[in-house]
Amino acid sequence: MFLKLLRLLFLNVLFLFSCNDDNIEPMISGNKSAPFIEIIDYIDSEHVKVFRNWDTMSQDCKNEYFSKYHYWGYFLRDMGLIYHFSYDDKARRIADSALNIILENCKYDGRIIPHGVDHKWNRDTFARNMRLLFEAYTYLNNKFYLDIIDNQVSLWFKDVPRKYHNGFYIFPYGIKADNSTDSYDIDPNQNLMLAWLFSELYYCEESVFYKNNMLKDAVYNEVEAALSLQLSTGELSLAESFPLVYDSNYGGYSSGILYNICQLWDNSMWNDALVMMGEWLYSSLWKHGKPSLFETFFQTKEHKYKRLQKYVLLFLCLKQLS
Repeated sequence: MFLKLLRLLFLNVLFLFSCNDDNIEPMISGNKSAPFIEIIDYIDSEHVKVFRNWDTMSQDCKNEYFSKYHYWGYFLRDMGLIYHFSYDDKARRIADSALNIILENCKYDGRIIPHGVDHKWNRDTFARNMRLLFEAYTYLNNKFYLDIIDNQVSLWFKDVPRKYHNGFYIFPYGIKADNSTDSYDIDPNQNLMLAWLFSELYYCEESVFYKNNMLKDAVYNEVEAALSLQLSTGELSLAESFPLVYDSNYGGYSSGILYNICQLWDNSMWNDALVMMGEWLYSSLWKHGKPSLFETFFQTKEHKYKRLQKYVLLFLCLKQLS
C-alpha cells in the first residue's frame, strides 16, 4: 500500500511538471487580471518584464527585441503558460502580436529564420522554435499556430535533404542561403529535438502530419542516431565531433527531450536508454557519496538543465517502485 501511495505521489509531481493537460485546474481560476506569482519562477525574467511593459513599448522596440532573439519560441511558450494558468487575455494578445512580428521580420523564401545567421536554416533553431510554438499552441488553442508549424515542417522536408550517415537516414545541421547543406554529424540534442517536434505532430489529430509515416520514419532515425553515441554505461557524447566528451549538462538536456519522446512512443529500447542515461546523470550529481534517489529528486536545484534531469530521476524512481 505504501508503494502504491509513493507511486501516486510521483505521478502527480510529474503531472504538475509537464503542464500539458488541458484539464489542469488553473492556479488563478477565472480571474483575468490576477498576477501570476505562482508561475513567475518558471518563466524567464526577461519575458516577465516584456509582458508587463508590452503596452508601453514602441513598435520599433518590439521589432528589435525579436529580431535579436534566436530562440523566440521560449517567449511564445511563456506567454502561453501565463494565459494557461491565469486566463489573462493580455498574454494571448502579446503572443499573437509577437508571432506576427516574427512572421513579418524573420521570413526568407518562406522559411522562418532568426536574424544574424546569414539566412542559414539550422535544425537547432528550427526544431526548438517549432516545438516551443507547438507547446504555445496547446496552451492558447490557436489553430493558426499549428498551421505555421505544419507549413514550416513541410518546407523543411521539401528543402532540407536527408541522407544516410553512420547508417541513419537523418537531416543535416541545416542548409545555407544557397541551399547547400551543412554537416550531417550527429548532435544528440539537435537530433532528439527534431524527433520530439515530429513526434508531437505525428500524434496531433489536428496536424496535417497526423500518423504520417514519413514523420515516423524521421523520428526513429533521428532518435536512433542520437542514441548511437550513448555508452553501455549510460553516458551520452556531447556530439559526434566530440566523441569523448560526456557532459552531464548537455546530457541532462538530452534526457529531458528523450523523456518526452518516450511518453509518446512505446519503445522499450528508448526507455532502457533513458533509464541508463538517468543513472549516469544521477551518479554525476554526487562526487562524494550518494543520498537516496528520492532525496536527489527533490534536492536537485532548479537550473535549466537540472530541472530536465528531474524528469529522468523521477522516471528512475517510478522504475524502482514498479
